[in-house]
Amino acid sequence: MECLLDDANRYKTWTAARVEKMLAELDVQITKAMSELELSDSTDELFDDGQSADRLPPELAELKDRQEKMNFVLDELREADARRKKNGIDPQKNPAQRPKTDLDSRVLLNKEGGYAPNYTPMCVNEMVNGFIIDGDVLVGKVEHPSLITSVDTINSQYDADIAAMFGDTTYSAGENLTAMEARNVELLSPLAGVTCENNPAIRDDPTQPVADEDIAKLPKNASSKVFDRQAFVYDEEQDCYHCPEGRTLNRRGTETQQRAGGPVLSILYECEDCSHCSMASECRQKVDSLRPRRVIRDVHESARERHRERMQDATVKERYKQRQHFGETPFAALKTCFDLRRFSLRGLKGVQTEFQWACSAFNTKKLMTLLAALRAGGRSLDERFESCGT
Repeated sequence: MECLLDDANRYKTWTAARVEKMLAELDVQITKAMSELELSDSTDELFDDGQSADRLPPELAELKDRQEKMNFVLDELREADARRKKNGIDPQKNPAQRPKTDLDSRVLLNKEGGYAPNYTPMCVNEMVNGFIIDGDVLVGKVEHPSLITSVDTINSQYDADIAAMFGDTTYSAGENLTAMEARNVELLSPLAGVTCENNPAIRDDPTQPVADEDIAKLPKNASSKVFDRQAFVYDEEQDCYHCPEGRTLNRRGTETQQRAGGPVLSILYECEDCSHCSMASECRQKVDSLRPRRVIRDVHESARERHRERMQDATVKERYKQRQHFGETPFAALKTCFDLRRFSLRGLKGVQTEFQWACSAFNTKKLMTLLAALRAGGRSLDERFESCGT
């Protein structure tokens, strides 16, 4: 996955405030056009020239179309601002933005620095010769839901059973882990979140406190600076958690969380009593809060735990090193050999077509290189194609 610049001006963007101002101007223009239309209709009635006035004139139809599109954009920007506010970002100082020249693209962070209108192309490569076997362009940073679709598409189009998929941290989302287990596909992808080798929370008796000398080694959340959920041990038989001090967090209810892959059912676990806890300052942002410490466990947590254990295996770690070459080489070639650093077309359909052309060119170039090497070795045509896996 990479972000590629859209063929749009990076400095011309819409915000909710700008769209509201534009809609106010459109209202004035539409009102004026309607007044002129009513005057024209009155004139037509007087002269009775036989012309129908049922259809809107092109100028008014264009204004109405722009108004409809801008209302849609405004709704999306308001939703984005609401999400930003929920995540602690002040939308007044840092509002959500949409590119003016290509409304399908999104303003995203560039790897070279700064922000600009971008699309997110992604591709799947086989790990024998490195051909691209599936590719698409997505809107926004939501590539992880595409994993399941890609696996099903490849199995269907190539009549193949995928044994393993390699991906970066983005693809180790819970829904992907569950789906890959159901499809009997081995997914090798580092788990997002806090990593802690030799986690001292994993102890023989979780009802007893973690040893004093190990408290500093417990995993902490990078943003909240308090104990991460991995510092809490789940008891599957009792369906509860135990905190680092050995106290019990019992099941308190469920909630449905909206994620990029769809709604996910989560279970809430809450401590019976956090008062007089010796680790309160390490466990809670507000030590004096009346609300006890909570831990959330979603329906994918069991698959996540199995995946975490698998990714710690030395053999798996060694195999995963292959992903860097096969996963990043196509994007490096597309950018350097084909100079595809930004799309020439606008609109999602246009950039998807352009990226498919680029993927086809990459595969053609790779195929010619492989055949040239085999021809130089004096092999027959059948042997060459057999060696290429065709």
